[in-house]
Amino acid sequence: MSFTIEIVSVPDRDHLVAEIWSGDSMVAELYREDDSGLMIEIYPQSGVGTLHFRLNDLRAAIDEAQRRLG
Repeated sequence: MSFTIEIVSVPDRDHLVAEIWSGDSMVAELYREDDSGLMIEIYPQSGVGTLHFRLNDLRAAIDEAQRRLG
């Protein structure tokens, strides 16, 4: 499975955000919080049921998102 990472600025975050996409669905968002460090927010897909990803593919996407956020 291939993931796409988009670095974006969103109005509800103080810092840049790395969005992790699988096709047309946003799977997760990585962002920095001043007091907590790097955080991840996972987005379940309504009506889709359980999401299945290869662990190494998702781990690689998270690592790349973290690297791109700096």
